[in-house]
Amino acid sequence: MRFSRNNFFRLINVVGLIAALPISLKPDYNCAMKPTTIHLIRHGQTDWNIQRKYQGSIDIPLNQTGLLQAKELADKLIGQRFDALYSSHLQRACQTAQVVAYAVNLPVSIDERLREIHMGDWEGRSIAELAETQAEFQELAHNDPEHYRPNGGESIKSVADRMLAALDEIARKHSGKEVLVVSHGMAIGTVLCLLQGIPFSEVGKHIPHNTVLKTIVWENKKTQP
Repeated sequence: MRFSRNNFFRLINVVGLIAALPISLKPDYNCAMKPTTIHLIRHGQTDWNIQRKYQGSIDIPLNQTGLLQAKELADKLIGQRFDALYSSHLQRACQTAQVVAYAVNLPVSIDERLREIHMGDWEGRSIAELAETQAEFQELAHNDPEHYRPNGGESIKSVADRMLAALDEIARKHSGKEVLVVSHGMAIGTVLCLLQGIPFSEVGKHIPHNTVLKTIVWENKKTQP
């Protein structure tokens, strides 16, 4: 996918504008589009979140706290108008989206590109365990996160590429509207880092808490030659 400097995002939080930052990470299209507001939502809590285990592509369901978090979020969204609701295919995201869908009266559209990073051999293992047994590889992951991938997994750059492609398609399909997108911590974190010009080595600091909204305004501006 080709990206152009003629495009930029604006990042806002739930209550207001945080920053308006140029970014050269969007495809170059010949037609203009209206700004699309995308509300990124991390799924509710799972048992593995509490145990600090890497979930990745493993299909872990929400726990009771996660279901309650989804309900509390849904209650806050009642009465607000959204054009569409998208979700990762993993059940922790789907369960969250289904609760929200009932509140906003929308069907859930599944897009597998919104899934969590595939952590390969690290999946199912705790952060503490890997710190003891995989310290060398974790250092490599920290020093070159854009390209490093655990055995059988994917790199952060791969996650960012597919997330951006999915969000761009969603934004263009719902140009000028507001859309809800339920995804995952690392997947959302990569997007937030890109928007703010933060290196991927810091992505762990920008993973949102469960069911917290991170809102972006997606715009395309084409300059004249």
